[in-house]
Amino acid sequence: MRISAKHTSDPRLDAADARLERIAALALEGGTADAARFAALIAARDPLVTAEQQAALDRAAGRQRALAAELLAFVSDVEPLIAANMAGDLQAARHLTQAADAIERANLAEAG
Repeated sequence: MRISAKHTSDPRLDAADARLERIAALALEGGTADAARFAALIAARDPLVTAEQQAALDRAAGRQRALAAELLAFVSDVEPLIAANMAGDLQAARHLTQAADAIERANLAEAG
């Protein structure tokens, strides 16, 4: 987006950049919190996950999946604004987001 923004004065790209930064910050924060919860479970060395712990993990996964859906919608929204030579980057973003969502679904299925 930033490369496309350098070649046009479309204010929608600035708004899109802010939206992407928000999504990224929330995803990083959620991933960090999820990793800390998982590390705490491993450190406890208890093979049984409590209902409360499972609910927290499920909520975290739900938030990450919602962010993945938001990111996919974002990519679709900005695609018409992006320079043609950057289309591969959008496709990579889609694939990476879908992969992250698949991992969350698999983790939920395994835990549930």
